[in-house]
Amino acid sequence: MNVQGERKRLIVGVSMLSSHLFWLAVSLAGTLVYTAIGLGFYMPYEGLNFTKTIYFLTQTITTVGYGDVVPTDNVSRIVTCIFMVFGVITVAASFSELMYQIFCVHRDRALKDTFGATPTHHNGKNAVIALLEHQITIKQYVSYWLLLEILLLVVVGVILISFVENWDITDSTYWAIATIFTVGYG
Repeated sequence: MNVQGERKRLIVGVSMLSSHLFWLAVSLAGTLVYTAIGLGFYMPYEGLNFTKTIYFLTQTITTVGYGDVVPTDNVSRIVTCIFMVFGVITVAASFSELMYQIFCVHRDRALKDTFGATPTHHNGKNAVIALLEHQITIKQYVSYWLLLEILLLVVVGVILISFVENWDITDSTYWAIATIFTVGYG
């Protein structure tokens, strides 16, 4: 085997691994920041101890919401709405990134094993990689529409429930977000 070729393969492999590890670290950091902010708010504001706060944040981020620990006033409900939205997005993004990184490792191995020297487009880009990048662009487009639909559902839910139940905007928003994200604290 060619020593230069082996060296180049090793450098590319380490580069891919560090890219994968970087994004996994970013995802983990997002979850840790979410938890730290939650601890910083709920422990003093709601008077919860460390264990109860972690329990409540876990219920929120996983959309379980047993209802035995709930926000007690409007300020706490507003903060909890923000935690529901960003918590669910953080967990989804973290798992999505983890799965994507695992997919990339297996995809790269499969391409190398299957094609050896992979076929390229006229611009020099790997044909399979170009197709996958196009699919990712479509996935991003769909994600934006999904976020817009969720926002529309929240707004319509807030308007309807505040009209039907004669609730204030805070209670209506709390109800709409808890319902859409299926947290359901009871």
